[in-house]
Amino acid sequence: MADPVLQALDQATAPLAASKTRPVDKIREAAEAFESVFINQLLDTMFSGVETDKMFGGGSSEKIYRSMMNKEIGDSIARAGGIGLSDTIQREILALQEIG
Repeated sequence: MADPVLQALDQATAPLAASKTRPVDKIREAAEAFESVFINQLLDTMFSGVETDKMFGGGSSEKIYRSMMNKEIGDSIARAGGIGLSDTIQREILALQEIG
């Protein structure tokens, strides 16, 4: 499985000419995808120290579902405006394209 951060960066730097959507929209999507991955990694790290109740929780199933939950929370936060990371990423990608 490829690293999600690298996948988000690949999306941000992919050629935009073949797309029917505006390049700025694709850049915004890539920036939000990157922010979503960042938030997901942040939540995974945050929850890694949380111990579960041994009687009603734990095990590999909980790890899988917690990972899925963190991904959805990260996506939701990024769609709702995020933590400001996607705005900065979008600005930088646009600035790099103006140079090139």
